[in-house]
Amino acid sequence: MVLMKMRLKEKQGLTAGEASKMLRISIHRVERLFDRGTLTGWKNPVTGWRVIDPKSVKTLKLFKRKWAVSPVTQKEG
Repeated sequence: MVLMKMRLKEKQGLTAGEASKMLRISIHRVERLFDRGTLTGWKNPVTGWRVIDPKSVKTLKLFKRKWAVSPVTQKEG
């Protein structure tokens, strides 16, 4: 955990995999949250990979902890 906090200070953004581990949700869910605007960040113009802002992950993690729910409650489709 300490290593992850140190790493967050060094990095400007997180991969979808890193964000999914921190939030304990699937990578696909992280990608959907990013595409909806719940998680902020940017897409790499060359690779198309999402780079997630660590502050938005922290905010979502606090939301989940406080309310014990996921912000995505509507069925997609």
